[in-house]
Amino acid sequence: MGTRDRMHQEAPGRDRTALRRTRLPERWRSELGRVDEDTVLLMAGLARLSRTIDEVYRADLHSFGLTYSEYTALHTLRIEGPPYRMSPSRINEALALSSGGVSKTIDRLESAGLVKRTPDPNDGRGVLVALTARGRKLAAKIFDAGLAKYARTIEPLSVPERRQLVESLGKLLDAFEESAVR
Repeated sequence: MGTRDRMHQEAPGRDRTALRRTRLPERWRSELGRVDEDTVLLMAGLARLSRTIDEVYRADLHSFGLTYSEYTALHTLRIEGPPYRMSPSRINEALALSSGGVSKTIDRLESAGLVKRTPDPNDGRGVLVALTARGRKLAAKIFDAGLAKYARTIEPLSVPERRQLVESLGKLLDAFEESAVR
C-alpha cells in the first residue's frame, strides 16, 4: 500500500469530516464539556495537516533518494546563494539535529557527491560545507517539483484566501514560538 493510500485509509471509529466542521461534533462536546470550539478544531486541524504534509513531503523526498534532513541541508545551502557554502553549525540551525546527526547528514551528502567539505579561510581549524554543482541541480529539481505539486494542491484557495492564510499562519507561528520561549 502506497503512502497516498495509507493517508486516506481510516482508522476504526475515526470521523474525518469532524475536523472539517465549524462546530464540534455532539459526541465531542458531551465529552469535552464547555470548551472554546474554535481552539479545539484549529489545533486538531493543524495537527492533522502537519502530519499529512510531513508524510507527503517525506515520501516525495524519498522518491529522490533523500531524507528530510539531507534535503533541508541542500536547500539551506542553495538559498544561501553563491558561493553556496556555510559552516555545519549554520546548516544545523535549519536542521536542529545533534552535532553527530548533522555530521552524519553531511557525510551522506558528501558520499553522494552533493556537497564537499572545504577548509574555512577565516578559521584554520574550521570547515565549510559547499554545495557541488550536482547538489545544486538536485536541490533545484526537488524544489521545483515540490512547488509545482503544492501549487496544484492549494489551487482551490483564491489568491486573497492564500494571502490571508499566509498572514494568519505567520501570526500563529509567532505566537507559538513566543509561547515556547516562556
